[in-house]
Amino acid sequence: MAKRKKGVKGLMGLGGEEEEDLFGCDYHIDQSGSKKRLVLECTDCNKAPSLNDQECLTSVLEIMADEMGVDTLVLSHYEDTEYFGPSMDVLRNLVDFMDSIEDFTMRDPVERYFDYLSDKDKKKLKCHGCTFNPSNVFSRLYNKFSQGIEKYEMEFNRIIREIDRSQNTHSECEECTYSTLEDLDYLKKEYEKLYKMTMREIGEEAATER
Repeated sequence: MAKRKKGVKGLMGLGGEEEEDLFGCDYHIDQSGSKKRLVLECTDCNKAPSLNDQECLTSVLEIMADEMGVDTLVLSHYEDTEYFGPSMDVLRNLVDFMDSIEDFTMRDPVERYFDYLSDKDKKKLKCHGCTFNPSNVFSRLYNKFSQGIEKYEMEFNRIIREIDRSQNTHSECEECTYSTLEDLDYLKKEYEKLYKMTMREIGEEAATER
């Protein structure tokens, strides 16, 4: 089989094709000492594997979230594509970012902010159905990020606008809303760092190719 090395240009859905239906990929791990090589078996796939393809990228990230410490990624097809070095750094940071979003989906504001209120059961039910419950807000962001950065950015800005329009509508929601905004601010800063890292690696890669 032929083998070619691959850089970071296809990562974060930059210029990639967007796909709607996700699929599971067969893979195996090659371990050599402390080095861990993730090999996706793509010969049965109906298209050539590429991290320019959003569906392919999302599957890789989901596998890497389960298989920690991967040093090299190989998309094994009729021609193998190998990712290592800076490309793997970007992939690992993408996985960490998605993990951060997922962690925020698990923050439950009910006990923390509603215990002191009267008629607690009714208030908790209202909270669980709220559009701005962390489980709803960050699940929306997680799903959009898995579809590509443009979808993620649009959803992030949409959520900020929605929260801004609704602030102070219910006084009992102020603390919860403030915490969600703090979480969103954290994600914004982490996303900006991740995006800059990707752009820097792409620039260095382009300079090397010239």
